[in-house]
Order: sequence, then C-alpha cells, then structure tokens
Amino acid sequence: MGKTTIDMSGKNVGQVLDIAYDGAGRLAIIVRRGDGSEKFFSIEEIVAIGDFVIVNPERSPAPPQGDSKNCPHCGKPNKMQNKYCVYCGKPI
Repeated sequence: MGKTTIDMSGKNVGQVLDIAYDGAGRLAIIVRRGDGSEKFFSIEEIVAIGDFVIVNPERSPAPPQGDSKNCPHCGKPNKMQNKYCVYCGKPI
C-alpha cells in the first residue's frame, strides 16, 4: 500500500490504496488519484511492481462469464458481485 502508481508514459496516476480482486477473481489494485477519486486496475493492466507500480490501462481485462451487470459509467459488463468496474474502475 502507498506505492506511487505511474502509467506507461511516466504520468503519476496516484497511490495504491488497497489490494482487490477483479470480476474473474484475479488480483487487482485500487489507486487513489490526486483528485481523491479511486481507480481500479486488474492484474492484466499492471505491467510491473517495484519502487513504483507501472500500469497500462489500455490492457483491458476479459469480459466476465455468466451473470453480469453493466457499469453505469462506461456501460461495460461486470460480474454481479463487483463493487468496482473492471474497465473504468469506478464504483458500480
């Protein structure tokens, strides 16, 4: 927790707030952005973890299998039990 998270262009995304799981049960992280909002990154979007966490949000997770609900923000499908969208990271 607390590691600085940057994207592939070197831009500061925020600080790791917590560890989570995506809709498929894979590891993910929740990052608090500078504006106080939270962004969800699945393991598929995490490129490297070291002194910094490097993420590539263009690596999108696979769509969920079975029952799903659409995110009210981006419209992408998510598993019913998800609290955060696996695509845009916003709360569902």
